[in-house]
Amino acid sequence: MFRLDVARALAVCGRTEQAGIALPAAAEQAPEEIRSRTVARNLIGELVRRDEYGRLPELRPLAVRSGVPL
Repeated sequence: MFRLDVARALAVCGRTEQAGIALPAAAEQAPEEIRSRTVARNLIGELVRRDEYGRLPELRPLAVRSGVPL
């Protein structure tokens, strides 16, 4: 899935906020992909941990919906 790949690339480059914006867009487009792919759930967990200042509030609900332990 393109948007998930974009979010992963942004995260690897250290662009956490941009990745955190791209990932919910990917979940909107294909929620079953995000819930079923381990790589997507791992990325969600990683971005939640990186978001120290709470700039990406949409990530926590996405984590809960995707079954990512917080």
